[in-house]
Amino acid sequence: MTAVLTLDVETTESTQGRPFMLKSHVSEQATGFVDLRSATYTLVATATDVQGEPVEIIKAIPGDDFDSYVAEAMRSASIERLEKGSWFAEIALMPGVWGEGDSKAAASADLAGALEEWLFLKIVDEDRDLPVLAHIDLNRF
Repeated sequence: MTAVLTLDVETTESTQGRPFMLKSHVSEQATGFVDLRSATYTLVATATDVQGEPVEIIKAIPGDDFDSYVAEAMRSASIERLEKGSWFAEIALMPGVWGEGDSKAAASADLAGALEEWLFLKIVDEDRDLPVLAHIDLNRF
């Protein structure tokens, strides 16, 4: 099943892990946590199937793979100062993923957050079109 998720994100505390944050502007629910014992990112999202029934989607992603992928993608980020003085950051291989901020560091941090959210959405939606970076293929999740 392919679910198109639009997320109003909430994070939840877990006794076994710390919450991670996804930011979004849209309408279903997702929660996630990192299990510190196994270093696994777990995304739990609720979508609606074609009959209108709620469907829970759970994806577990090895933290090492995910973190290395994000770090590799961030190495290819371009960051530039805009005419108004703010900063803009993007990753050419990932169209539509961008960040902004009052400083270069703030734009980079915003980009990293947007990238993580985008990756989780692509994985949950089973798009399978993520580029392979440094021999890491997140399309298998």
